[in-house]
Amino acid sequence: MDDFFRKITKGRLYRFGDKLGDHMSVSLLWFLCCLPIITMVPSFAALYYSTHRRASKRSETPAKDFLHSFKTNLKQGIIINIIYLIYSAITFANIYVGYFGLGDFKLPSFYFPLSLLLLLPLIFSFPFVIPCLARYENTTKNMFINGFTMSTMYMLKAILTCLILTLTLAILIVFPPSVLFLPSLSAMLIENMLESAFKYAENRKKNSIEDIITEAQ
Repeated sequence: MDDFFRKITKGRLYRFGDKLGDHMSVSLLWFLCCLPIITMVPSFAALYYSTHRRASKRSETPAKDFLHSFKTNLKQGIIINIIYLIYSAITFANIYVGYFGLGDFKLPSFYFPLSLLLLLPLIFSFPFVIPCLARYENTTKNMFINGFTMSTMYMLKAILTCLILTLTLAILIVFPPSVLFLPSLSAMLIENMLESAFKYAENRKKNSIEDIITEAQ
């Protein structure tokens, strides 16, 4: 009986079902934790954390990793979330006014293109701020500084991440059942793309510390 069960658990169908279950569990947790809106950032961070743990083969239960990260980063994540919500509200209000005006009052034609520039801090911070929150302990100020620095260093990765997130959101709106698997698959794609940047940054930091130690000796 044990041999039969062992053969089943090692089969391709079982492994596929197991991976599908992992994707579904963290995707649903992400969706539920995003519903309050104010907890969207810690939910994104938890999704990235569980995906990273699974990719590095350090996870046995992705759902457990998700809940651990969500609880750990909840307070700081809510603060970051509020900052993004306020800035986004101001930005999109400016874009709306720049395009439609205020009733009969129309702004100069150059105002709308200028209002779009307010999107740049979002594009060049959000893609890396969330993974930084998921992977490291730091102050909120440094989270933004490090996220913005890495986004400007890896501009293409930051833009692609924003495109993936936008496309994922669009698909979720058009086809709601995709919430069962799409968030986790998108996070897996983003994690695979961004981790090379984090590994490079970690190696540079490690080499700098080793150089300092060598000089001291």
